[in-house]
Order: sequence, then C-alpha cells, then structure tokens
Amino acid sequence: MVTKTLQLKKPIGKTLVLAMLLLAVTISVLELMARLPLINAILPAPSIGTPHKKLDLNFSFLDRLIQEEGSVDCLFIGSSMVKASIDPEIISKTIAEMNGKKIRCFNFGVAGFTPMVAADLAEIMIRKYNPRILVWGVSPESFIEGAGRKAKDLFKSNPWYRYQMGKFNLQGWLTEHSKAFRYFLRFRIWLERPQLSRELTLRENGMSRYGFSRKNREQLLQPAPLGLPEENEIIPESQKLYFSQKAFSDLKKVAKHTSNTKIVLIEIPVHKSIKRIYKNNKNLRTSIRETILQFVTDENIPFIRSQHLELIPDDGWKNMNHMNVKGADIFSDWLGIQLAKEIL
Repeated sequence: MVTKTLQLKKPIGKTLVLAMLLLAVTISVLELMARLPLINAILPAPSIGTPHKKLDLNFSFLDRLIQEEGSVDCLFIGSSMVKASIDPEIISKTIAEMNGKKIRCFNFGVAGFTPMVAADLAEIMIRKYNPRILVWGVSPESFIEGAGRKAKDLFKSNPWYRYQMGKFNLQGWLTEHSKAFRYFLRFRIWLERPQLSRELTLRENGMSRYGFSRKNREQLLQPAPLGLPEENEIIPESQKLYFSQKAFSDLKKVAKHTSNTKIVLIEIPVHKSIKRIYKNNKNLRTSIRETILQFVTDENIPFIRSQHLELIPDDGWKNMNHMNVKGADIFSDWLGIQLAKEIL
C-alpha cells in the first residue's frame, strides 16, 4: 500500500503569498485612510472599545485636538462634576487676559471617575500626553464609599486599559496602535448597540473641540436644584455614608507622577443642599475635607478651594452637584483667574 502525502505545489504557495501581500496592502491603505483629517471629519468618533459614553469621545476629541493644534498644556480630569463645570476655552481666554500666556486646555472629565478610577487614568494621561499641568477636580463626594464603582468596573475590564497598565493583549495593542481598528470598534457599537451609538452621536455633536459639552446643555437651565442626579442614585438620602480609604490611597498614587507634570487639585463646589445626603453622618463631609487639606499640605500639592466662597447662584445649578452652563461659565472664569495668579 502506497501512502500519499499532501503537498502544496508552487502555484498554491504563490497564491498564498500573494493573498498575504494583498491583505497587508489593504490593511495599510485602510490605516492610512483612517488617519486622514478628511475621513476623521466625516466619520463618527472612533472607539477604544468601552461602553462608557464619554470616555471614547474624550480620547477621540483630545487626539484630534493634538493633531490639529499641537500638544495640550493643561488637562482637567475627574468625574462628571468636572465635565459639567469647566469650559477650557473660558479658562484659556481668562489666563491670556490675566498674564498674556497662551495655554491650550482640555476637559477630560468622565462620569463616575472618582479617585479609584481617575488615579489610573491620570497615570495613562501623563504617560501618553505629557501635559505641563494636570488639574484634578475633587469634592468630598468623590471619596464616599461605593462612588464610581460602576465606572471602575467598565474601565478596568477594557482590553485597551489592561494594555496601558502593562498587561499585553492583542485587542489592546491594536486599539492603541491602529486608528482603523478603533473605527471598527465604533462600527461594531453601531451594529450591535444602536441606541448607544445614537447617544454617542448626540454627545459628539454637542461637545466642543476642547471637551466641554455646551450645545446639548443650554436648554437645561433650571431655577433651582432638582435633587440628586441619576448617576448618583447609589447614594440615597437614607443610607449611612462612609469615607473610602481606597479612594484616598488612589489619590496619593498620583503624587508620584510629579516629575514632568505639575499636579494641581481643585475643589469642585456643590450646592449647599448637598447636606441632605449627610443627615446620617453630619461630620463626614468636614472630615473628608480636612483629610484632603492634610494630604495636599504633606505632599506640597497646590489646592484651589472654592466651596466656602459660594460662587454659583441658585440658578447656576442643574442639581445638587452639577452646574448648568451658567454656573460653568461663572466657575470657569473664576478658576482661570486662580490658575493665572497661583499656578502659571
């Protein structure tokens, strides 16, 4: 009995090589097209593969800003309180009027990004973008046990995040190095999660090139605070609140990244009615503020305080801890003055 062995003849091998070459050329062309400004202007913002609505848009807008205008000098990070209260264009204009310095800023606030999440984000932002100043907006509410847990789970399950934190995986590597792959991830959201895709498009259309969402919020001016925002329903008024030691430990981690980037903490004010959620622990908010003050003193980190000033009138609030655009305009102008006088 004669045993036959399957062999690839030269024509088949040649076809395989040609197919591989064609695939490589196609991928290269797609990647080149994905990086063209004209294509970027037409297509929706690419994705890093996270279901978090604002995180994808932040990275896309920041990368586009750097591509078109150059590196950023100042990055604002923190939770949705930062996103809602700081307009980088007003900050830059105020600083220029104060001392003649031109500074390019971007608002990278993300809903739910309390210190437990923002500490890792700060490390990534410093490594990737090397800003001259990293301004981190906090409030005592940022350090309450349980705050930001959902955002933390979403962020840390993302392959791109794991790659950034030193855990190699193919999807994370492709997301970091391939613009075409990011567009594929955005296309997959459109295909598999059309409602999320529509929400992303709506938010994208309402966001400025410097990361502030004004257009979609101008109709939300309210005469008085509405109560707790939907994303903070995990903190009902009947619940006893506790100080998160883990969140504070994560805040301390950021102090290690001060070699090339100056870290600045700012206090994001909240409406005075916030005391309603502390009725079962009346001294907690004061205790957290004192802990923050001791930390910035020990680490010699600039801290711009604001809560005691009562800067924002009642008609400048959307709810207890989020300003509307009127409040954001007032706060941004004030913050620009403080940064010009004390930091720059």
